[in-house]
Amino acid sequence: MRFDIETLRLFIFTIEGGSISAASERGSVVVSAVSRRISELERAAGTPLLHRRSRGVEPTPAGLALYRRAKIVMGNLQEIENEMGRHRDGVRGLVRLSVNLTAMAHYLPKALKSFVDRFPEVQIGLVERLSDQVSRDVLSGDADVGICAASGIDESLSERPFRTDRLVLITPADHPLGRRESVKFAETLDYEHVGMQDGASILALATQAAKAVGRPMRLAIQVTNFEAIRNMVIAGLGIAIIPEIALAERDHADYVKVRLDEQWAGRQLKLLFKPTAPLPIAAMHLLDHLCTKGGKPETGSDPMV
Repeated sequence: MRFDIETLRLFIFTIEGGSISAASERGSVVVSAVSRRISELERAAGTPLLHRRSRGVEPTPAGLALYRRAKIVMGNLQEIENEMGRHRDGVRGLVRLSVNLTAMAHYLPKALKSFVDRFPEVQIGLVERLSDQVSRDVLSGDADVGICAASGIDESLSERPFRTDRLVLITPADHPLGRRESVKFAETLDYEHVGMQDGASILALATQAAKAVGRPMRLAIQVTNFEAIRNMVIAGLGIAIIPEIALAERDHADYVKVRLDEQWAGRQLKLLFKPTAPLPIAAMHLLDHLCTKGGKPETGSDPMV
């Protein structure tokens, strides 16, 4: 036996209204069409479903059983519609984010908290990558949205501005460059550097800048996070280029922060997405949220001018 959803809906209206005319009015369907549908339903069921009286109708035992089951079916269908509506509106779903270390540690926490407060049933799948890997994740479809430095962006991706991430030089407390208010990058090449791992955008920027002046960049050691860079500098292993925000609320007694007098020290972080594939609605909501809600750093900083 096959059931038609519209016929079941009109059958429910008939039972609840006590007449075919009541179902006609409630369902905005002419009386003859309601009567025909119910007759077809009875033929399919192989048994009468209504007692037809002069003043209306009453369900037979089979009709009452069908009414109860039909109410459950229609309730389930309404729940499906409601849930799909939430997905269409971006209220539910999974958004996959691939981001670099600076965005992960310093710019995203509060922005994501305000987003999930607004959309509590949206899940965030967040992974930290090197900037060049972020671009590949978005291109391959492994991430819906990426955040990385401008130097790590594939040209085929669409982008939106996210942050200007100020880079500074840090030195041991007794270092000659630590007595300066600002330095040119070329001046730092006289000394050994503590750098991020290969593939990190800061290392790529510094390496390109060294090549531009025709000098090598001497790396004493390479590490994977900003805390390790700071500790290596404090220990006297070298000087380092680091995001200023990574030093916020840190004790500066053991090292010195110096302004880096280079245009590229205002590193641009970008939001990335693939223009050839439609974003899930939840991802579009997050993209718009990050563009409009996250203009301030996550922690207090001491901008250098």
